[in-house]
Amino acid sequence: FTPADAELWECDPIEFIRTCYDIMEDCTSLRVAASSLMVDLCRKRTKTCLKPMVEFVHTVFQEYAAGGGDPGRKDGAMYCFGAIAAQLQEDAVPELTQVVWSMILEFVATDLKS
Repeated sequence: FTPADAELWECDPIEFIRTCYDIMEDCTSLRVAASSLMVDLCRKRTKTCLKPMVEFVHTVFQEYAAGGGDPGRKDGAMYCFGAIAAQLQEDAVPELTQVVWSMILEFVATDLKS
């Protein structure tokens, strides 16, 4: 989430959404490439990558909730969380289940209310 993204979001949120979900943009997007790598790592190396990724996302959410976080980092963490959601559902790692549900209720659901 760059300053240009923030400006577009403020001026024209519909255009922001359109550009974020443009299929042609996905071919050249660094964000999409990074998330594809992260998803592949979590899929192929679940034991060593999935738990640290969830812990990282949780840390970013906590920092933001405490008032010291950057909105761009939170946006990235939300994108990351969404990208690994399918992997979390497939693997259902018992020690992550409670953390994932608490993140959804505490951070994601509260954002959807606003």
